[in-house]
Amino acid sequence: MQDERFSRRGGRQAPRVLVLTWLLASLGDLSTPGGEARVCNPAAPAAAIRLVFEQALHVHVLESLSNHLRGDDGPGAFLAQAELHWPDGGSRKPGLPGEVAAAVGFYRRELADRDLGSVRLLRLGVLGTPTYAIHAETDGDDGWLEVYDERGTLVGAARTYLEFMVWGDRSAIRAQVGSGTLPAELQDAFRRSIWNQEPSP
Repeated sequence: MQDERFSRRGGRQAPRVLVLTWLLASLGDLSTPGGEARVCNPAAPAAAIRLVFEQALHVHVLESLSNHLRGDDGPGAFLAQAELHWPDGGSRKPGLPGEVAAAVGFYRRELADRDLGSVRLLRLGVLGTPTYAIHAETDGDDGWLEVYDERGTLVGAARTYLEFMVWGDRSAIRAQVGSGTLPAELQDAFRRSIWNQEPSP
């Protein structure tokens, strides 16, 4: 596996160092108590915010694979540095937007409380815009992501599988929690994944 290889849905490849540099410039951690939000653009386009999350997932999975091939421990959870650690998972945190709290509650009831997976609440700046993200995943390779701005307005809901992320209607995305099905765009995700490619000599 070439460490510099980075592909977005089969698109043009770019050196990993450039992608990591871009992500570091795009993401700001807002999870620390009293931390200053580095806001330069309080209303970045939703499509641009979604793209940053897509690329962040790609990098996370690539790092996981690189560590695996070296025999090292993984990089930890997706965007772990931005996780909000509250005893109740954040759903009752004062000041949390209602839609965000409802999303946390939904995934906790449907996954965590049934011992089917885990749910994490993230707080981070994306392209200068403060956001909340709910990341839920099964014990396998698939998951869900919902992103909201600081007022609780939905930025996007997505289904994930390994390094792939497909955005869609929130109700349809949530319905797949119960059914366990994947959208059409992810049916062959394992075959296309970097985890299923032969390492380069």
